[in-house]
Amino acid sequence: MNADLSVLVAGGGPAGATAALQARELGAQVTLLEAAQIGGTSLNRGPAPVRTLARAARLARDWSSWATFGLDGP
Repeated sequence: MNADLSVLVAGGGPAGATAALQARELGAQVTLLEAAQIGGTSLNRGPAPVRTLARAARLARDWSSWATFGLDGP
């Protein structure tokens, strides 16, 4: 890659961070724009549907053990 080449990457999620690193390794001058934390939403907070499903799975697991303690669940 040409050493005089400048690359602007918008977004520091997994794809943007990888693109920025690859361009830098190839010799480009890189500017990475990210409004929040590098890594994106999935890495830093997890996508909402995954968090919701994980919580539902934990609740179902917990409810199944209520009978062991003589309790009725919903």
